[in-house]
Amino acid sequence: VETSSSARAPIYAGAILGAAILASAITYVLVAPSGETPNSNPPEKSVPIADIPAAATPQPAAEAAPKAEAKIPLMRALANAREKINAGNFAEAMAYWDDHSGGAREKYRGDLLDDIRSKIKSMLRYAENVSLNPDCAEAERAKALRNLDIIESSPSFTPPETAKFLPQKIEELRRILKSK
Repeated sequence: VETSSSARAPIYAGAILGAAILASAITYVLVAPSGETPNSNPPEKSVPIADIPAAATPQPAAEAAPKAEAKIPLMRALANAREKINAGNFAEAMAYWDDHSGGAREKYRGDLLDDIRSKIKSMLRYAENVSLNPDCAEAERAKALRNLDIIESSPSFTPPETAKFLPQKIEELRRILKSK
């Protein structure tokens, strides 16, 4: 007895739904809601009071901060670094990333450097557009000048293809923006 393909459709739909549920369950088990694996933090061993050296003192809050920082999930650390990049704090963003436990992951570091280069290009493009528009508001000119200051203070992050002519371009744009 042959069955039509429309009669098998509920079977296929059920199989797809079952596979999706299974994949979701496996993902949930492997990744905790905080973004970390459930067994990533083994329980700390308790030390008997007699074994603690007398010279041991509690850490000041300033020294404890890096350890708390290291517990930030990877994706949140990337988001924090990208927020710093969007604010124009490139060196601060890279220092933050390098201090994070995920900082050793070169792929993400390269992605962040690409984000910085893209941001620099965007900021430069904005300054060019403002310099070409004689009807721009004073606030736009001020923002363009701030962008130029940020770019100029970040030479190590300048995209290689623009590094050669960038100082002259910044000076020219700054002259045009200040003359309006």
